[in-house]
Amino acid sequence: MQIPDGFNNVARYGRGPWENYQDRKYSADLGLYQTKVKALYTPYIRPQENGNRSDTRWLTLTNGHGVGLKVLGRADL
Repeated sequence: MQIPDGFNNVARYGRGPWENYQDRKYSADLGLYQTKVKALYTPYIRPQENGNRSDTRWLTLTNGHGVGLKVLGRADL
C-alpha cells in the first residue's frame, strides 16, 4: 500500500515504543505512542523484517494539517 508524501505523523495504540515481535512483545508496554513514519524503520546491516509493533489496536497516519487515514484492528484477534 502506498500513501501520498507528507503523511509523516503516526499515532497508534499498541505495544511499544520500540519494535517488538510475538516472541518478545511483553517487553513492550501497551499504550498510546506518537512518532514520525521514518522512526518506525530500523536500518539493520543485513536487510530483514523490521518495524513490527505487536497488538496494535489502531493506527493513524496524518499530514501536517491533521488530515489522514485511520486503520482499526479487529477486536477479536
